[in-house]
Amino acid sequence: MEAHTIQRIGAYFVDAILLSLFVMLLTFWIPTSEKYEEAIKDENNLLDSIFDEDLDFDKFYDDYSQVRYTLDKESMAVSLVTAVVSLGYFATFAYYYNGQTLGKKIFKIKIVSSTTEEVSHLKFIGRALLVNGILSSLLTDLILLFINYKQYNYTVGVVNFVQSAFMFVSLILIIMRTDKKGLHDLMFKTRVIQE
Repeated sequence: MEAHTIQRIGAYFVDAILLSLFVMLLTFWIPTSEKYEEAIKDENNLLDSIFDEDLDFDKFYDDYSQVRYTLDKESMAVSLVTAVVSLGYFATFAYYYNGQTLGKKIFKIKIVSSTTEEVSHLKFIGRALLVNGILSSLLTDLILLFINYKQYNYTVGVVNFVQSAFMFVSLILIIMRTDKKGLHDLMFKTRVIQE
């Protein structure tokens, strides 16, 4: 029997919380640079300025774009650790743990093939990259290496929009379709069933 939408959403939130806690523990030990600390101060000052109406929006947007670019660039190590751990959890752990993450285990659901063949590790990786925002995170890190802050802001906006649109379409499909398949399920020939 197909998993209910509520079960899938619940499992996703449990996994997100557990993964966030684990990543926080792992990345807590990564030192922050002086540039990062300075950018945090600049961000706080900018936010204070806009709320005090001391700064016009265009100036704020330009300054804030520079600060965000610096923060993202200086925290790239944390972003990469998060991507690797997320991929390991949602793809490799699920592959070796009978199509389940801890969230899916709690909600008694699992990923299986919608064909006669088994779900390969590669399919788990593809699903994880798309559904969990890992691909967009990796693209953002890659983009940081090659473009300036003005281009970065727009490009990341497009990447985030595409990721959000993908998630929205998947959710709508899961809700509307009788087989409860999201876009990622259709792409990788998988389905999520109750145990």
